[in-house]
Amino acid sequence: MIINALLLVQMFHFFVAYLILKHILLKPGLMVIQEEDAYDALLERNNLLGGEEVARQESALSERWQVKRELLQEQVPSVELREQIKFSPPPREEAFRVNDAELVVQFKDRVIKQVTKI
Repeated sequence: MIINALLLVQMFHFFVAYLILKHILLKPGLMVIQEEDAYDALLERNNLLGGEEVARQESALSERWQVKRELLQEQVPSVELREQIKFSPPPREEAFRVNDAELVVQFKDRVIKQVTKI
């Protein structure tokens, strides 16, 4: 009977030790692990949302660049026009020459008009 009593005492001690470990050590540890898992899930969700936001901003930027490229293509002269501009002959110097006598006559006429108005 002594063996049976000793077995009962060991079972009681084991049960008490189990309750102490469960409530003092395991329960707070499990709560910390659950909090860390929840925080990790939150970070992962925010990371996914941030990735979606980055992808949306990149697509918007790409669209704006495409609009600018199209606008630039519309404003760039055609190859034929560039060739015409490039190979057009320079203006002749005679077109820019000034006849001094003609300028004096024009100036005199304007002065006479202004004086007669007064």
